Amino acid sequence: HNERVVRQLAMSWGVCAVFQEKNEDIEESISQALEKAIHRGLLVPGDIVTVVTGLSVGIPGKTNMLQVREVEAVENR
Repeated sequence: HNERVVRQLAMSWGVCAVFQEKNEDIEESISQALEKAIHRGLLVPGDIVTVVTGLSVGIPGKTNMLQVREVEAVENR
């Protein structure tokens, strides 16, 4: 939830970080971030992504979840 971290991650090879506003529902937050990346042309359905987040929303230093997912198609909103 820190735009500065997103800018820092942009310097890492192969990383396309997407800033996501704070949301208590982790699954909804991940879905929104993936949708943003698809709409920006960073991802297409079928891509494999790594999701890194924390289950304790809003607490710095509590990143404790890593998932590898296949990107699914999203409906236009």
